[in-house]
Amino acid sequence: MMMVVVANQAAPVEKHHQGNMDPQLLALASSGTSEKLQALLNGEDGQASSHGSGNDGGLTTRRASSYGDTEANESILAGITAEGDTALHVVAACGQGDDFSTRRWCWCLTRSKRHALTTYGDGDNFLQSACIIYEKAKHLLFVQNNKGDTPLHCAARAGKSKMVARLIELAEGEDRMKEFLRKENKHKETALNEAVRVGNKDIVDLLMMKDSELASFPEDGSASPMYLAIVLKRDEIVKTLYDKSSRGMLSFSGPNGQNALHAAVLRYRTRDLAKLLKWNETHLCLQNKDLATQRDENGSTPLHFAAAIKFLFRPSRICRQVLEANADALYQPDHAGFFPIHVAASVGAFRNVDMFIKKCPGSAGLRDAKGRTFLHVAVDKKSVSIISGACRNLSLSWIMNMVDNDGNTALHLAVKAESIHMFSRLLENPQVNLNLPNNRWETPLDTAQYKLMPKGAFFF
Repeated sequence: MMMVVVANQAAPVEKHHQGNMDPQLLALASSGTSEKLQALLNGEDGQASSHGSGNDGGLTTRRASSYGDTEANESILAGITAEGDTALHVVAACGQGDDFSTRRWCWCLTRSKRHALTTYGDGDNFLQSACIIYEKAKHLLFVQNNKGDTPLHCAARAGKSKMVARLIELAEGEDRMKEFLRKENKHKETALNEAVRVGNKDIVDLLMMKDSELASFPEDGSASPMYLAIVLKRDEIVKTLYDKSSRGMLSFSGPNGQNALHAAVLRYRTRDLAKLLKWNETHLCLQNKDLATQRDENGSTPLHFAAAIKFLFRPSRICRQVLEANADALYQPDHAGFFPIHVAASVGAFRNVDMFIKKCPGSAGLRDAKGRTFLHVAVDKKSVSIISGACRNLSLSWIMNMVDNDGNTALHLAVKAESIHMFSRLLENPQVNLNLPNNRWETPLDTAQYKLMPKGAFFF
């Protein structure tokens, strides 16, 4: 018995693929040729694109315009690039904004050419092109590409302040301005983050003027505009974000649980540090969090980072500032059980250790997860300066014989390290006990004898 299979002769459904933007549309959008773009979208250009998706899409679009401009416009403007950019994304992103510098090439350019170069991408033709596309397909203003960027993200990233202003005007016309400004991409960043990143103060001013709460986004703990401004050393923008934010609506959050104070300490930004600590006192920061005691994903506070800044003849100025802001941070351990005094001891920052003890004498006895004091850590890291300073300070005699989780005193560890320098420094303090056994019932003397015993020796 023979079975005959008849193929379905119906025309295949045309799917929407990435990368199918009409080449002529892409070229006109990229160059800001507004008159030709208007003609193309009005169906006045009779020439079909020979490229496209391979199915005569360009020609079909032009012919469709004779049956209805709306359908034709939607058809050609529905195309996107491989990155998911619409024509409005392309217009918003192409060229450079008003922050572009020609200083390097000014010697070979005439004044008119310099002006043309610095305004290319933010000129009237590009602005007009954006309006033309918007009038034909208003929904494109809010479309996000593969990275989650809206046309506003693209314009801000390119430093195009006039384009940013024009796009905001269009969103205001739909009464959706705040929604537009607060739109986040896949990196959880708004257009304000992009403006901060490129250092365009004009765009930052404009965005903050339109929405005084914009610097409180993102809300999930990603890098805030203020954090970025601190990291990138944008001093003027730091002040702008503070001055133009609504009270209590300024986020200092950063990645990995850090905040802007962590960033200022890590980058030795003393001026930013002073500002942040002052603002912290006014409780302006979002959710009234104390920046000085906030811990990152590793449990480290800004003071943990500041404690590691080492100077030979004086305590770190940054460390002093953070400590004075909130001394309670001295009693906050990280997830490894390290307190700031342990961090300072581990890097040999003797002046910081001394400052901590003078400020809070009780911090000298703080133990980490292994039961070690800062003196144990100093011996472990062979920091003779810290050991000497601690042993000469008779007020610290009470920690000299403190033991870790293995029952070892600092003297046990010095003997195990076979360091005569550390051993002799510890003995300078009369309170050091030579006869304390550890958990293995070994005194420092026993440990020394084992160290002196020849390898392979045995007794009957």
